[in-house]
Amino acid sequence: MGFAGRMDLKGGFVMEIKLAEEFAAKAADGFSRPPLKLAFLGDSVTQGCFESEGVLGVSHGCDFEQVYHAQLKRLLGAMYPTVPVTVINAGIGGDNSAGCAARLERDVLGARPDLTVVCVGLNDACGGREKISVYEDALAGIFERMNAERLPCMFMTPNMMCTRVSGLLVEKWLRDTAAAVSELQNDGTMDLYMDAARRTAAAYRIPVCDCYARWKKLAEAGTDTTNLLSNFINHPTPGMHGLFAMSLLQNIFFRADIPA
Repeated sequence: MGFAGRMDLKGGFVMEIKLAEEFAAKAADGFSRPPLKLAFLGDSVTQGCFESEGVLGVSHGCDFEQVYHAQLKRLLGAMYPTVPVTVINAGIGGDNSAGCAARLERDVLGARPDLTVVCVGLNDACGGREKISVYEDALAGIFERMNAERLPCMFMTPNMMCTRVSGLLVEKWLRDTAAAVSELQNDGTMDLYMDAARRTAAAYRIPVCDCYARWKKLAEAGTDTTNLLSNFINHPTPGMHGLFAMSLLQNIFFRADIPA
């Protein structure tokens, strides 16, 4: 299993992700070690949804070759060509943190993955600021169960949502959705949800791959982040899924630190 454990000063179990060591060990001795399993629990972004009907020039929605965990698997394959990796895609379009918590047993725990990456919050944020506590409670339930099962877990903050209504949105319902979502992004509601996620992860000593912070830095540097969304609302482009993949690779192999 891709983790080690230790007791903290309060007597609680602290997960330490050791997935890099697992890859090296499997590469050195493929006979005595099983294939590695990585699970990804989340919403439509994790599922592999990109464009939406009603966007100018778009005719398809999902691409399971360009979703971030498929890109991550290819990167790992380049690094360790003799190490087989099973990817569990536990992303479902439209889901939120409560839904992920409800299906954690079915979709993740039974497989006993070497690492589970949780990425959820886009749909939760649409509930407004009054639902932040619901989001925190659901994440806490996921993290608590992962720790109880001694299964390594990492939280990845999602992308920013749109900051404006793109002229490429043809259907009225998509323009209305973009208007509502951009308000949540621009008024700081999405920021508050991500603060809550970081705070909850820290409480359970869950490492955080903070991709949302990287999106925010792009926005601060003058990037029109709405153009980095395939559907111009909330689904990143394949290239930005690449940012997720590279960020996860960096966290797994170089600085998957437990929050203090």
